[in-house]
Amino acid sequence: MPESRLLPLRPAQTKQDVITGSSDPRQSPSSSLKLVLEQANAGSSNTCRAIHGLWNQDVKEVTSRMYLVEASLSASQDEMARCDEQHEEDMHKLRTKVYVLEEKVHLLQEDMLNSRQEHYDFSQELRAELHRTRELLHQITGDMQVLKDNESPGLVEVANSSEGSDSASSPATPEAIDAWATK
Repeated sequence: MPESRLLPLRPAQTKQDVITGSSDPRQSPSSSLKLVLEQANAGSSNTCRAIHGLWNQDVKEVTSRMYLVEASLSASQDEMARCDEQHEEDMHKLRTKVYVLEEKVHLLQEDMLNSRQEHYDFSQELRAELHRTRELLHQITGDMQVLKDNESPGLVEVANSSEGSDSASSPATPEAIDAWATK
């Protein structure tokens, strides 16, 4: 049986088309790789050992990368959990603020309704007072007219055109009072 040689997983030499000093990882394998590859040329048993050494090295690299990825994933999950907790806490604070603001709005609406009612009641009181003041002014104006008529009995009475009308209860103007007082 002819002894067939297995090609190494990683070549001992790189192709010449790669520029020296470039970032080709095959350009400068580590010294342990060179040693393993040199031993691989010694025979088939050494080839198996070299392949096994390369396999172990690849497994170590993959395992370390896997641990890094898992650590990064775990850190990302922890960060997401922390962000979720912070979000829930912020939402709870916002809900509390909204509840407080809704209560304030409700109280302000009640105060506004109470103020409107108080304003309406005050307005009604002012209207009633104004009506009483007009009646009193009308009565005083009538009393002044009677006194004036009693002081000068020879004067002809001027008929009041507003007698019996709605305007008779309206207050007299200051000019009218002055005019009656000077007669």
